[in-house]
Amino acid sequence: MNLRTIHVQADPAYPIHIGVNLLERITSETHGRAVIIDDEHTRGVLGQALVDALSTQGRQPLHITVPAGEGSKSVDTWQTVLRTMADAGVTRDTTVMAVGGGVVGDLAGFVAATYARGLPFVQIPTSLLAMADAAVGGKTGINLPEGKNLVGAFWQPAAVYMDVATLASLPQDRFNEGRVEIAKHGLLADTALLALALDDAFEPHAEATLLADVLARSVAVKADVVAEDALEQSGARATLNLGHTLAHAYEAIAQHTIAHGVAVAWGLLYAAHLSAAWAAHERVPFNAWTTHAHDLLARIDAPLPPDVTFDALLPYLKRDKKNAGVGRRWVLMPDVGHARLAQVTDRMEREAWASYAEDVATIRARKGTP
Repeated sequence: MNLRTIHVQADPAYPIHIGVNLLERITSETHGRAVIIDDEHTRGVLGQALVDALSTQGRQPLHITVPAGEGSKSVDTWQTVLRTMADAGVTRDTTVMAVGGGVVGDLAGFVAATYARGLPFVQIPTSLLAMADAAVGGKTGINLPEGKNLVGAFWQPAAVYMDVATLASLPQDRFNEGRVEIAKHGLLADTALLALALDDAFEPHAEATLLADVLARSVAVKADVVAEDALEQSGARATLNLGHTLAHAYEAIAQHTIAHGVAVAWGLLYAAHLSAAWAAHERVPFNAWTTHAHDLLARIDAPLPPDVTFDALLPYLKRDKKNAGVGRRWVLMPDVGHARLAQVTDRMEREAWASYAEDVATIRARKGTP
């Protein structure tokens, strides 16, 4: 299949390469010493192969493998990686390469942004979720007990390599996490992409051409938004957080035992209800898109969300990075393709929560879950 390349017009600009068996391209297009950061799962998928390939070139990379899972996005792991690099004598001409999912990419990117005031960084995502989301846009960071991604930096990669061959190793639930982000991009800007994301043909073992085509469309949506608002200053980039405000609160209150994609899928359903409540109070037109959220939840056979009250989630919602001044700001979408960052009131949130809770109860009954 032909290589797809999308250029992200950030500062600095960088390419995203989407194809099959990209190891030779990665080793030929990167130069000098490297630090390879992977996790216990992705070491066998691609990390060790990259280490071996660079070693045959005489480049002898420093290989750091962290525990798999959200727990590695922590101050302790970040500090451990930094000190390992310092002990190995890593200098500013070294490239940090992230091989893995979103956790590895966020952690390694923050390491690159903070070690010696900044090292070159290359993203090599191996999960669909990381390819569709975390590897594009230069957001890096780690979590605190008080909330997700509260410590971080914008640090654009020098390049991103998405090898769709790695997707065949993903279990269905992990693949579905990426499906959610791709569907979100479809809701934001490309209804044809939304249909592709929900199609039965889009699966881990799908033809490489189909996987690459869907990813290229999804990445193009995000790349356009990043180019417009790379540092989240105008509000345009915040629209990529559609569904994420509630999702991050769910993840925090559940101590990251709920999968990110599942949390976002439920967050999208709540965003649909909140968009309706906001539109009613603001007296603006609203075209319901709740059906799309329901279709997505059904397509991934989403486990039920944490059984918590709105008041229990409030401390986490109040710490959301989009908030400013009085009240809270959410990404709302009065119509598919027209998302915006809007100030909402407590009354709107609670009205939306009541109708959302009814929706969840209906789904719970349909699943036959007590």
